[in-house]
Amino acid sequence: MLYVTVLFHLDPCSPSLARAARGDVVRRWYRPLLALLDRVPGMVLALEAPLHALERIDSLDPEWNADLARLVTLGQVEFVGSGDSRLIGPLVPECVHVANQRLGVEGYAARFGAPPRVALVNELAFSQGIVDGYLDAGYEALIVEWNSARRIHPEWSDELGFRPALTRSPRGRPIAVLWVDAVGADELQRAVRGPSGEAQDLAWLGRQVGDSDRHVCLYVEPELEPGEWQRLTTLLLRASEAGVVWTTPSGARRVVAAAPEELTLATGAEPILVEHRPGYNVARWAVSGRNDLSANATCQGEAYALASTVAPLDRWRGLCRRWASHLRTDATEEQGRGSAAVRLRRARRDRLPEAPARPSTCAAWRLDGRRVLVETDGVSASLLLDYGLAFESVAFRAHGGEPAFGTLPMGTFDDIDWAADFYSGHLAIGVPGAGRVTDLDEGPLEVQQLPEGVSFGVRVTTALGTLTKRVFVAADSVRVAWDLAALGPRPRGSVRLCAVTLLDDAFGERLFATTSNGGARERYRLSGEIDQAREVAPLVTSRGGYGAVDGRFVLDDGQRGLELSWDPTRAPAMPLLQHLTIGRKRFCRVSLSLGELDDTFREGGTLPAFEIVVRGFARAPRPATARWVGSAS
Repeated sequence: MLYVTVLFHLDPCSPSLARAARGDVVRRWYRPLLALLDRVPGMVLALEAPLHALERIDSLDPEWNADLARLVTLGQVEFVGSGDSRLIGPLVPECVHVANQRLGVEGYAARFGAPPRVALVNELAFSQGIVDGYLDAGYEALIVEWNSARRIHPEWSDELGFRPALTRSPRGRPIAVLWVDAVGADELQRAVRGPSGEAQDLAWLGRQVGDSDRHVCLYVEPELEPGEWQRLTTLLLRASEAGVVWTTPSGARRVVAAAPEELTLATGAEPILVEHRPGYNVARWAVSGRNDLSANATCQGEAYALASTVAPLDRWRGLCRRWASHLRTDATEEQGRGSAAVRLRRARRDRLPEAPARPSTCAAWRLDGRRVLVETDGVSASLLLDYGLAFESVAFRAHGGEPAFGTLPMGTFDDIDWAADFYSGHLAIGVPGAGRVTDLDEGPLEVQQLPEGVSFGVRVTTALGTLTKRVFVAADSVRVAWDLAALGPRPRGSVRLCAVTLLDDAFGERLFATTSNGGARERYRLSGEIDQAREVAPLVTSRGGYGAVDGRFVLDDGQRGLELSWDPTRAPAMPLLQHLTIGRKRFCRVSLSLGELDDTFREGGTLPAFEIVVRGFARAPRPATARWVGSAS
C-alpha cells in the first residue's frame, strides 16, 4: 500500500509578498486549500505554519483560522508545528531555539486544544544539535528532507526513504524522523503548473509503489492560481482512483509498521543539511543576504542579555521574530535597517565579558631576516614580515613544542593544481571576476611588549583600502585582529579570515571537528574529501559550513588539538573546513567566513572589526554534553 501525505506550508508573513496582496492570500490560496477536503474523497491534509503566520492570518481572516481549528479537531487536518517564528535552528544559540519551539507549542495548544506532536524543521535546515530543542518542547517526530540526507549517505538503502527512522541528539536523546521528498514535490508542482493547461497523471507517484507498505510526504506551497487549484484537485482524484491512501504524518507512523532504523543524518562534511537545491546552503542565512552578519550579531547580543536575566516572554518572542529566516534572505532595505543600530549598541553593551589573557612570565621576540620570532611561556611562533605577519609556524608547549599550524610552501604537493603557498592567519577576499584581495603584503611594523605577551601591528595597503592588523602572541595562545571596517562596504564575494592550515605530521591520522550547531556540541570524525570553501558556481562561493553559534570550533586527534574562538556578538563567523588528500598527503585547513556570495546577496552590508584566538591544548575536551555523532564519510 502507498500512503501519501500532502503537507502545505503557510507563510503570509513573507516580505517577498507585497503588503497590498496579503489581504487576498486567504481567498486566493488558503480557502481553496481547505476545500480539497470536500472535493477529494478520503482526503486528509497536513498544514504547517509558524505561530507568527497564524497571528497574521487572524488579522486577514479570523474565520479561516476558526475553520482550521475545527478541521484539526475533526481529524481531517493534522497541524504540524515549526515554532513561533521560522528561524534557522542550527544558527541560533540553544536557548533561542528552545524558546522558539516552546512559544510555538504554547500558542498552538491554545488554538487547537492540544499541542502538535510532529514538527517540520524550519527551512529544512537540520543539524543533530537542534533535536533536543524539539524534544524539550514535547515533539515526538521531525520532518526532514530525504534527498539532501540520501545524497551524502551513499551507504543507505533507498527503501529507508519510505518509512520512519530514528535519530539522536548529541546528548543521546532519540526522536522519530519522517521524510519529505523534494523530487516528488517538484513533480507535483510541475504537473500542476505544467504548460499544457490540463492536469497530467502524476507518474512519479505510481513509481513509488513497492512490495511493502510505503509512505511518501509531498511538501507544497499553496501559491496557486484558480486553474492550478483545479488541476491539483484532478491529480489528487486520479491518485485516489489508483489506490493511493491519504494520511497524515502521525498516521504514517502508525501504518508503516517496519521498525525504524537509527540513522545519523549530518556528517562532518555537511553538519547542516538544507533543502536540496543547486547552490543552496546554510550560508544564505549566516553570512550572505542584505547584511546577515550584522543582523545575526545583533540577535546574538540580545540572546546573551536575555539568557543572563529572567526576561519576559515578549522579549524572547521579539528576538525569535527578528531572527526569522525571511529577514535574512528576502528583507527589504527598510526592514534591513529598522532599529538595528539601536539594538546593535545594546547587544554590544550587554555582551559577555572577554576572559583576560593569562600573564606571561617569559615573552621575547627578535628579527631573523624577514621573520619575526616570538617566544612566550607556552607558544613559539614565526611571523612573515613580507606577508602581513602571516604565520609561518606556531607551536604550543601543550603539544610538546612541535609546530601545529602555519604555512605549507609551494612544492608541498606534487599536483600542479596545488602548486602554491598555503598561509595561516591571513585575510582573503574573493570577488568573482575581479580577483582576490589579501593582506599578504609588507607594511611598517609596530611592536608592544605587554605583561600578557607581545603585540605586533602592521598596516597593509590593499585594493579596498589600508588595513590595520594586529597579531598578539600570549602565554598560551595567539590572537589576530583586523579593522575590517576600514575596507568600506562588504564586497560582492567571499570574505574569509585566519585560515588555520595544519602542518605536516602535526596531528595523528584521525581528526575530529567539534562545535555547536544550535544545540549541544557535536563531534565528527573527519574522513573522505571535505571542501566547504570551494565554490559551487561562479556566483555561489561556498558549499556550506558549520554553525559554531557559541563562537568556538575545535580540531583534534584525540590527544592534541586546536581551539578557535571569537565573539559571536560582534561577528558570528561561519567556519569552513577543508580536509582533502592531495597525492598521498593530507591537506586540512579551517577558515572563518564573514561573507559569501549567492542569490540572496544584496549590496549595503558592512564588515566589522574582528578578532580570533587560537589555543593549543593536550587531549580533546569532551564535556558531558558532547557526543560523537558521526563521520564525514
